[in-house]
Amino acid sequence: DEQTARFGRVDTISQTEQEYNDLADRDFKDVFEGIEVQPSWNILEIGCGVGRLLSRVEKRFEFQQLIGVDISDHMIAYARNATVKAELYATDGCSLGPAARDGSFDFIYSNDVFIHIDHIDVVRQYLAEVRRSLREGGRFRFNARRMVLETMFANTPGGLWAKLRYRLGWASPLRGDRNTIGEFNGIAFLERDLRQLLREAGLKTVELRPVHPPKDSPKWWITCLK
Repeated sequence: DEQTARFGRVDTISQTEQEYNDLADRDFKDVFEGIEVQPSWNILEIGCGVGRLLSRVEKRFEFQQLIGVDISDHMIAYARNATVKAELYATDGCSLGPAARDGSFDFIYSNDVFIHIDHIDVVRQYLAEVRRSLREGGRFRFNARRMVLETMFANTPGGLWAKLRYRLGWASPLRGDRNTIGEFNGIAFLERDLRQLLREAGLKTVELRPVHPPKDSPKWWITCLK
């Protein structure tokens, strides 16, 4: 049901309705801080879930078009209950679908989606789709897991060897090395790997901001430009 979707999948941290809304407000601020949305803009959210951010976009901004995509038909159905103006589409989990036309978006964002992707080829495909769908000068903001070598691996012989390999660049998720912990956790990135990944995708890195939210794992907030 919708309650399970909201607290069991979209927001696994909050325990109450107030905490849920507070976290949604925090995520909204992370996504839109410093972004001056214009009435002529087309905006796309990747992984819109139950529509908690889309509904806030509708209330706070004027825009030309607002689209949300998600891999779950159930999430899309719940998002329809939470939004009025947004166009909503289910996608295949590695593309943005036919609604994302070439060069059509001024701003694309994604919150807590890439942190669950555990295969680098899927990340690359999404970034290629983002670049295709952004207009020249358009921006993409998303978050990803941040690799903290001091805590990522144990101080065992194997763990110390893994830390050394990543520190020296002998291991990298860009080459398919797996560094995920737990079935719901995606790839964790060092700064150099993220910058290279975005460069290869044809996106210019504007900001790479490290964050460690309360009750959550270390992340990057990334802003890039086509």
